[in-house]
Amino acid sequence: MIEKATLARPYAKAVFEIAAGEKAYKKWSLALQALEMVAKNKQVLLMVRNKTVPVQAIAAFFLEVCHPYVDRTIHHFVRVLANARRLEVLPEIRGLYETMRQAAEQRVEVEISTPIILDDRQKIEFTKMLEKHFDKTVSVRYSLDENLLGGFRAVAGNYVIDGSLRGHLNKLKKAMGD
Repeated sequence: MIEKATLARPYAKAVFEIAAGEKAYKKWSLALQALEMVAKNKQVLLMVRNKTVPVQAIAAFFLEVCHPYVDRTIHHFVRVLANARRLEVLPEIRGLYETMRQAAEQRVEVEISTPIILDDRQKIEFTKMLEKHFDKTVSVRYSLDENLLGGFRAVAGNYVIDGSLRGHLNKLKKAMGD
């Protein structure tokens, strides 16, 4: 079976090129987010996977539910996905598109987990540190993780900065040959 990301990649690339040409990254992000939410619904997935349901009906359903975000180009995109029976890979299309968008806009989204709630000064310091580290504009989401012993854990896509006490102890353990 082909990986969903492999199926999604050409669609994500096409959407990105259209968005870049239209200078409409945000419009496409919002539309893909709405479409992804519909595609992730369990009842919708059953409908999408049901070969007896006409693709035109499935596309019409997606377009109706996502109506506020649909223009002519997005309408055509949904029809193309429906005809190819690829609506199920919308989450992967969105993920790949957002990665391309972030690269084009020289920005990165980072989730920082800490064992305590940070004050505004600490958040500013983390943002500055990460912007220097990535050499990009950084959008930061903060979350509380009471399982961390201390420090922080930052995740940007597949990239992880483990500045937690547990992370430092694990590094020390490896360095000592255990």
